[in-house]
Amino acid sequence: MGMLGKEYGVILYRSLDSLKQFRLAALEEKSAEQLEKAFLAQDCWFLNYEPTDESEWEEELDLAELEPSEIRPIFGSVHPYEGIRPYLDEEEAKTVYFSLQALLRFFRASRRDLEREPIGAISKRYRIPIAPVTETRDTISVTVSTLPDLSAELLDISETLEDEDDDSSDLDIPLREDLVPENAFLSVGMVPWELVENMRHQPKIYYQSQGAVSKGDGLPVILIQTSRPKAKVLIETLQADGGLKGICFNPGEDPFTTTRYDLGIIQTDNGNLYIFGEFLGNDPEHVQARRNWDRRSQKTNGYCGLIVAMGVTGSSRGNPQLPDMMAFFETKALDPKELAMGVLQLMPHFEEF
Repeated sequence: MGMLGKEYGVILYRSLDSLKQFRLAALEEKSAEQLEKAFLAQDCWFLNYEPTDESEWEEELDLAELEPSEIRPIFGSVHPYEGIRPYLDEEEAKTVYFSLQALLRFFRASRRDLEREPIGAISKRYRIPIAPVTETRDTISVTVSTLPDLSAELLDISETLEDEDDDSSDLDIPLREDLVPENAFLSVGMVPWELVENMRHQPKIYYQSQGAVSKGDGLPVILIQTSRPKAKVLIETLQADGGLKGICFNPGEDPFTTTRYDLGIIQTDNGNLYIFGEFLGNDPEHVQARRNWDRRSQKTNGYCGLIVAMGVTGSSRGNPQLPDMMAFFETKALDPKELAMGVLQLMPHFEEF
């Protein structure tokens, strides 16, 4: 428990399902924010420890180096609905007390068996006094058992996820930023279905069909407007990659400034990934554009499009007309989970001299 084995404690889950759910969530989630969310979704009681003298707090402090009198216990509860509570009510305290007393007896009686790998099936039953400070002889029966099958199941889950991570890392393709030309005009918007039909039947416009059907008020599209020569190179790049497979927006962050981004990503049929735009996550204009994008994508059953146009330096900049359109790629709006990239971090690039 804790980091580097230097924090000691006990977690008492209220159910096996809660234990499994947290273990799976902790293994799957990557960012600190997601791990914190998984932590707060636990359903358990906990016993932890801290130094009695706050001046003893150090990042590298190992509580085992302190005397018992220099350490105090901390009891509490974690619940999906109420979060962390740093105390226990009377009934909870009794349950935790009986459990800890039984665990202590179990560890003392089973030390040799617990030192073996793998730990086998062990089960012992104890009678714990209900009121240890009085003369009453009332007791409660507590059974402590190891669960080798559960241990193997959790280990299998961990190994499976590690294998999946290894497989995905073997297939990792770096995000490229060389698709969209510099000084290109970029927008996240929508075109009416009438214009979509016109582009489909315009022989001078390269058209990639995915079978989108007219639904909603229009097709959500990404517009990239640049010069004619650069637009031609962009289109040829996508064609060489087998066409456009999907478009998605993936969260990103700058770890040095904690700035949040919404990264627009294009995936081609051969698996290449291109960043087409970096949008500030708190920019009101982009937030609204993303809401519209998601809403319209739902209405079109996940269909969206990419328009490549020329005329970026002319009067039609930002509002290309049909004669300016050079390519129209129908495609699918991807859920970022399908790419399994998590929160992408913006890292500096240093040139070698």
